[in-house]
Formats: sequence, C-alpha cells, structure tokens
Amino acid sequence: MGNIKITNLKYSCNKTNIIKNINFNLKKNKTLSIIGTPGSGKTTLIKILNNELSFEGEIYINGIEVNKKNTDALNRAFMAIYRDTDFVNDIVINELRYPLENLGMDPKKITKEIDKINEFFN
Repeated sequence: MGNIKITNLKYSCNKTNIIKNINFNLKKNKTLSIIGTPGSGKTTLIKILNNELSFEGEIYINGIEVNKKNTDALNRAFMAIYRDTDFVNDIVINELRYPLENLGMDPKKITKEIDKINEFFN
C-alpha cells in the first residue's frame, strides 16, 4: 500500500460523533494498528477509506483524494476485506483473479498483477 493522509476526519451518524478530528499520515511500507472496543469506529474508518461512507475532512490515498468522483482510481489503490467476507472461490489464485476479471482486465495483465502480489508476500 502507498501513503494515506487524513486531515480533520469527522463522521457522524444520527447526530452522534463516531469519528472526531482524526489526523495522521501513514507512509508507504509502514504499518498502523487500529485497536479499539466494539463500536469504537474501526470498521467505520475502513469504510470511509473504502469510499463507502460520506465524511467531513480530507483523505488522500496515494495522492488520490477520497471522494465519489475518484472511485475507480481508489479501487485500484485501496481494498478492504472484512471479517465476515464470503469467498467465491476455494483456491486463492482464483479468488485474486475474480475481481480483476470482473473489471474486464486483460488476462496477461491479471497474471502480472498476481505475480506482484506473490512477490510482495514472498
């Protein structure tokens, strides 16, 4: 993953502040742990980064501003897999290929992308 920059992030639901004034800059190849009790906003933050929820503030992933206009570019830069996700395929490589095929990506390019993932995870 690349850089993530969040400035003055706020999110409210039913007039209740869920996330209030979060600021951080996560550099490429660094890790950030988000730890908290159930209902503290961890999944909400991931959904915001994944462009699933409206918010106040500024978020950039790899220099791309998180907003509805940039959905396609963001989908290439950020992906979240939730704990209760159902997998479609029983073989990992097929699970990796599936969303790329659905995006209409060239099969040779898919193979190259999967090779990058394999190399990254060694």
